[in-house]
Amino acid sequence: MFIAPHLQSLEVLQRDRVFAGTQRLPVLVRAEDRKYYVTKVQRTPQDYTVVREWLGAHLLKVWGLPVPDFAAVQVQAHHVPVGFHPRLTAYEFSRPAFGSLYLTDVDHVNATFSGAGPYQVGLAHADDALIRLSLFDRWLSNDDRNFNNYNLLYRGNGTQAGFIPIDHEALFGHGVPGQPLSLQTANENLSQTPLFATFVKRKRVRAYVTNTAELRLFHDLVEACESALPGVIERMPPAWNVLCNGLLEGCRQTIFAPSWLDKVWKDHLEQLSLSCRS
Repeated sequence: MFIAPHLQSLEVLQRDRVFAGTQRLPVLVRAEDRKYYVTKVQRTPQDYTVVREWLGAHLLKVWGLPVPDFAAVQVQAHHVPVGFHPRLTAYEFSRPAFGSLYLTDVDHVNATFSGAGPYQVGLAHADDALIRLSLFDRWLSNDDRNFNNYNLLYRGNGTQAGFIPIDHEALFGHGVPGQPLSLQTANENLSQTPLFATFVKRKRVRAYVTNTAELRLFHDLVEACESALPGVIERMPPAWNVLCNGLLEGCRQTIFAPSWLDKVWKDHLEQLSLSCRS
């Protein structure tokens, strides 16, 4: 299993490396491993954003989905210039940030991808990955990957061509992990988007919804996540871990509960079937 490192910043932050125009204002940080990470700060000690990102990225790895590698990144105080940014002060950087490895050979997915031609669709081989990602988002109530905001990168080169999921701060219904969740509405999931309709063949969807092995795979993946979760929590930075008292038991009663899994699977098949008729 992927072990996320705990890293420190290597150099002074630069204002032109703030991703403006987004609510969280991620910052590109060079860490001690000499790699760049797109980092999100924990704005207050009670901010669960970094916890949701940490959990989501680990569980995506368990599901075999190509989330970028990631780390907990502590920006050192002397690397935060005075007046760096009005919403990103030394206080916000006093706790570890969640860092997603910065990828240079990708494009951000937007509405234009829905007009992709047969060559690009064939190159991506995205049917199974997008179906699995739509199920993952439904299982963990990620309402922030839809037609308004795909939160996907696309790599178009060679054998690694395909979609890469990013930004998982809205998992668990944008709430506290381990609390009860609600099923997504139709327009909150990837399966009801033009992108899905373009890259996922209807023939593949019809085969999927009638294949009982897919349900067994879903349960196997969830069980693997349940087995991995104690270690994932344990490896959190202490500043995040203090928010996770009772998290494991809460998850057993919510995202790992048989009743929730049954609801999610039934809704998943219904929405996939609708996507074939749209």
